[in-house]
Amino acid sequence: SSPEKPRRQTTLSPLTICGSGPQPRQQSEETTSATVLRVSDLLQGDATLRDDRPLVIALMGPTASGKTDLAIQLAETLDLAVLSIDSRQIYRGMDIGTAKPSTQQRLRVRHELLDLCSPDQPITLQDFTAAARQAIEAEHRRRGIALLAGGTGLYLKALLEGMQPPAVPPQPALRAQLAVLGQPHCHRLLLQCDPEAGGRILPGDAVRT
Repeated sequence: SSPEKPRRQTTLSPLTICGSGPQPRQQSEETTSATVLRVSDLLQGDATLRDDRPLVIALMGPTASGKTDLAIQLAETLDLAVLSIDSRQIYRGMDIGTAKPSTQQRLRVRHELLDLCSPDQPITLQDFTAAARQAIEAEHRRRGIALLAGGTGLYLKALLEGMQPPAVPPQPALRAQLAVLGQPHCHRLLLQCDPEAGGRILPGDAVRT
């Protein structure tokens, strides 16, 4: 039987945050439903939120790009928790190299979705999104806004676009078998099982295959 495809839940309304320069060009409703706000307006309390749907502020960027400091400023100004969407900061003990918020930073504002498990207990996308949605819903009940900060784009895409991945646990034995077959053969199998995905995924892309 064909694998279960990801289901989608009700989408959230994201806030696009821009800096002190000109605001980005307004896109059509067919391409975006984001509310565009300036960071300075949020920090000064001058921003007006005009959306009836649940709102999220999403701060995304690479490691050590200043997301944590900005997230803490926003959290203190808006009385929000910082909800981490980082695939490395979820693991206990993985502090070096992940730019995980320090003890002092975590004392300033509440942080969620950090240190969820040990590195030898991998978390699937479904596991994370389930925990993240609970945290987001709690913030929506408390403040009407949730603040996300991190660098894992797949996590953000799953949360904002309502993806609900199938509950498939890690399968190391199957992965070992596929490794023996080799990537070219695995991609041919993908083309047979799912021609649409096989045409979209490059033959050398072992991760997505």
